[in-house]
Amino acid sequence: MNQNTIKSLSYRKATTEDLSALQQTMIEAYSGYQNILLPEYWEKMKGNLVNEETSIRLLDQGTGFICEHEGVVIGVVFVVPSGNPTALFSAEWAYIRMLGVLPKYRGLGIASALMSQCIDHSIEAGEQVLALHTAAYQSAWHIYERLGFRKVKDLEPILGQHYWLYTMDLQQREEFHDGGVSFI
Repeated sequence: MNQNTIKSLSYRKATTEDLSALQQTMIEAYSGYQNILLPEYWEKMKGNLVNEETSIRLLDQGTGFICEHEGVVIGVVFVVPSGNPTALFSAEWAYIRMLGVLPKYRGLGIASALMSQCIDHSIEAGEQVLALHTAAYQSAWHIYERLGFRKVKDLEPILGQHYWLYTMDLQQREEFHDGGVSFI
């Protein structure tokens, strides 16, 4: 990828019309984990990624953001507002789900840009805390830490892998942003 590629990237909110492209992007983005996870765990992850009901629920409950290059969806992430608790996420927290960038577009700052959109969206919505979970085998944890997320808990294994829970205090981040000082 070159500088012209970076200039031709566009970002927008996802719609239900994007469902097929979102699912295809997620499968390709997560396909490298097929070699890390046991086959039954990969099949479970893959099933979750292409589950239309899950994708529709994420779009209905929250907001999806996508990155496109020449009309092709190459990155995706969802942010779900507080009031939608899960076994991992408190009802008081907004949370991130399913960040994925196609392998050939990694290293261009797309994941950071998508995450920044989720953070900005959550601050504008008046959220207090933004959370996410990630696995030790996934490489995005360094992006989360650079953006200001802090590891708060080791989780029980998911898909046979070690996972962590991260949170970000959005009020603290907003104060730093409002004060003109970079929190990142």
